[in-house]
Order: sequence, then C-alpha cells, then structure tokens
Amino acid sequence: EASEMMHALAEDDGLDTIKNAIDAAAIAYDISHFGITGYCMGGTFALLAACKLEGISAAAPFYGDIPDDETLQQLTTPTIFISGTL
Repeated sequence: EASEMMHALAEDDGLDTIKNAIDAAAIAYDISHFGITGYCMGGTFALLAACKLEGISAAAPFYGDIPDDETLQQLTTPTIFISGTL
C-alpha cells in the first residue's frame, strides 16, 4: 500500500508540498535559510527541490532517483548526494 501511494505522488504535488512548508516556516519562524534532506523517496524529492525551488541553501539527499540531465543543470544549491551499492 505504501509503495502504491509513493508512486501515485506526482512530482509537482511533492514539490508544491515542500514549497508550501518552506513558505509557512519562513513566515511563522522568520527563517530565511533552509536545508533539505530525505531518504529514498525523500531523497528523490530533496534533490528535485534543490534543482527546482528557490530558497534552499543546502541539500543532502540519501539515495533516491537522480533526475534527468535537464533538471540537474538547474542545480545551483550546494548538494551532497549519498548513495551506495552492494
């Protein structure tokens, strides 16, 4: 069931959720710099957010999918991507 929900989440919907959380925290807590991290699906969205959203100062995705070259060329946020193999 969780896998189905994960695959049903559209990229734009996930990025909108992240953007809305950043905007809300910026207002509520007077924060101007944000970092993002995530594991697996969260890593996928952390890397996408670092590529596509304004206002992220650092990103540390763990595993997750790597976006296409066009999306990666948008990456200007300092990022460390952590992955491993067996």
